[in-house]
Amino acid sequence: MDEIGDGVKEEMTAVERGKQLHNDNCLRCHGSDVYTRRHRRIRTYAGLINHVQRCATNLNKQWWEDEVADVADYMDAEFYFFGGPKK
Repeated sequence: MDEIGDGVKEEMTAVERGKQLHNDNCLRCHGSDVYTRRHRRIRTYAGLINHVQRCATNLNKQWWEDEVADVADYMDAEFYFFGGPKK
């Protein structure tokens, strides 16, 4: 599944949408162990957004900005703990 239907999308939180997109797409290439390794490359939430966008582009995913943010929000909540975007 590359995207989530509009009706379902409205009922889910950003983290839930991000988890679904992540599990349906990202885990096709790698496991979640890359997020928890000791010397991981991503050090900020902005870096996480850039990484998700780069991966989506490499996989020819035409995700909207909110879908990229949803995946980053899920990864932040589950693995990185940056606290989301700083507003």
